[in-house]
Amino acid sequence: MIIKKLRFCNFLVFPGEQSLSLPSDEDSSLVVILAPNNSGKTTIVRALKFLFYGRYPDDCTRETAYKVINDKTRQLAANDVEIEGWIEATIERDGRTFELRRTIRAKKAKGNLWRTTEVCFEEVVRTGANTDFRPDQNGVFQRTIDTLVPEPLFDAFYFQGEPMRGDLLKGVFSIRASLAGFLHEDRWEEAKAAAENARLFFFQELAKASKGHKEYVNKLETTENVRANIAKEKEKLAKREEELEAAHEEFDCVSMDLQKLGDSTESEKLISELRQAKTEQELAQKKHDRADADLCRTVGRSHGCSFVLDAIPPVATLLKKLEDENILPADVSEGFVDRVLKQKACICGRDHNKDSKAAWNRYKDKTLTEDANRGLTDLLNTVSGNNSQNILNKSAEIEESVGGHLKLRAEAIAQANMLRGRVKDLEDKLLHSPVEQIRDLTQQLRKLVQTREKLGQDIHGLKAHINTLMRSLEVFKKELEKLKPVGVAAQKQKALEKAQERAATLRDLISDSLNILKQSFRRILQHSVTRDYDPVATDKSHAIIKHDLLPALEKYDQQVTSAGGGQSQLLAVSYIVALAKLRKELHQQLVSLGISLGKIDDQSFVLDSPFAKTDNHYSKAIARFLLGSARQIVVLMARQQWDLVRGELEKNAAKIYSFTLHTPKEELKVDLKDFDFDFGKNTHRLLNLLPSGDLPYTEISVLK
Repeated sequence: MIIKKLRFCNFLVFPGEQSLSLPSDEDSSLVVILAPNNSGKTTIVRALKFLFYGRYPDDCTRETAYKVINDKTRQLAANDVEIEGWIEATIERDGRTFELRRTIRAKKAKGNLWRTTEVCFEEVVRTGANTDFRPDQNGVFQRTIDTLVPEPLFDAFYFQGEPMRGDLLKGVFSIRASLAGFLHEDRWEEAKAAAENARLFFFQELAKASKGHKEYVNKLETTENVRANIAKEKEKLAKREEELEAAHEEFDCVSMDLQKLGDSTESEKLISELRQAKTEQELAQKKHDRADADLCRTVGRSHGCSFVLDAIPPVATLLKKLEDENILPADVSEGFVDRVLKQKACICGRDHNKDSKAAWNRYKDKTLTEDANRGLTDLLNTVSGNNSQNILNKSAEIEESVGGHLKLRAEAIAQANMLRGRVKDLEDKLLHSPVEQIRDLTQQLRKLVQTREKLGQDIHGLKAHINTLMRSLEVFKKELEKLKPVGVAAQKQKALEKAQERAATLRDLISDSLNILKQSFRRILQHSVTRDYDPVATDKSHAIIKHDLLPALEKYDQQVTSAGGGQSQLLAVSYIVALAKLRKELHQQLVSLGISLGKIDDQSFVLDSPFAKTDNHYSKAIARFLLGSARQIVVLMARQQWDLVRGELEKNAAKIYSFTLHTPKEELKVDLKDFDFDFGKNTHRLLNLLPSGDLPYTEISVLK
């Protein structure tokens, strides 16, 4: 049902006549109403409920219904003068429009006491300048409204978001009752119970008619027990088949999600390359560390020889002079020279004389101690010759070794830098790769395969058991046939048996039909909420429709019992829209069967504060979801919510209204800044302060 226009007259916070024109010519139109808190957002929903069903606001009863009339209007009314307040809607149905108005009239008595004089529901017919009112005789208009919007569904199509406060779907009242009404479950159950009662009645009558035949009655009771077992097993079978169908549907959904994400081969390849690159990076770092350690050891063992190379030539010259003077290499000690001088003859065999002794003393004076002598000898070996102690050779070896270590170190640094860039590149690619999602979905598929296999085995076992019971039943039937009496009693028994069989068949048919209908509803709802919720969820949760046709969230195969406000709101809105789509599907099926109830597929939605208690992500997600979800959506929101979604809604809304609150300052219950709404390039303060003592009211204006 589409609402083309809403008109208020002295109704609750709206004094005088005010209206909202709601566009609906496009396939999808969004109307935004910007309203500060306590300015009348909820009044819209209350007004519709009063118009459709005559339901008063929560604080009113039939005796106090006059409170529906605007306070200021009542304040200005004279005694014994009847005043009225009404709500009127122009409604589109099946391509045609009609107008309905519900009016409440009241009169003030002395002492400021009020009494309600009349509440009427009428069709408004305008012809040129004339306006006629046609009372709802025989409840024709009321039945029309009840058909278009069954009262249990009102809270689904016209709902308030703020009371939800993050509790999963707590704000969408009577949803289950609505579905029960859709399904007419009570009628189905009544019909099923009636068929079973009829079958039991015929069975009891059959037992009474045969009470003189004990063996027949015993066999009849045995047959009845087998029938009861068959019925129980069939119920189990139906439940398992329903679960299997749900598992198949979920498998298909997960498979489609997996296909959208793509093949996991590329992601797995990236992971493998990243793992290899990190391993090589670690090896390059170890190579670098080893080169540093080898450099330290080599420099430590060199004792700084490379730094004294410039001193080698003069040292070598000096040592060469000492060597030429027969001082180096010196292989004798000072004690040895003293012993030679004490002898009569020199070591050459000639007798000592003054000259030979003088020569030995000169040698002794020039010759150093043994330790110093050995040190000079070692120094001589270090600075000359081709031995391993030669400092030039040793320095060359150290230089070669250090050069090798530096080369390895440079190679390790270059390789590590290259691999560091490679690792970062692969990590960036993986960051945008859905590999984790693919893994999760693949794991879900494996579990679903196991679930399907288990359910398939259960179904196979149940069918086998039912077939066994059915064969036993046929055997008992044949045995009963042999035990049947003859004559007139036989004819009566045959009639009772036939009636019992028909009642049992009818009971099973009703049960099977209800199960099929539920599965059909569930399939439609599941497809819709999955499409609208799953792509938006940030925590890998996904929407499901349970077997009782109510929505829920699952994450890692576990039901989410406490979802955030944003998730709850998104699930609630997507589920409500799914109900409308279910209506459309039912309408199309009825038309295909040649049954027409009028055009019931288009539905108007009025959402009061759907962004309450939601974070930035889910607010924007809900806003984008609302665009194009239905032919007509009306959204009421306060300033904080408008700030969150203005970017999504301002340019796409077909119409934008504002509610300006006129109130005395002492009546203000919120901060002044909550009345400031940014729209276009301007800021609109939706507040007008009245003199103290005046009554507050709301004025409707058009912004776009």
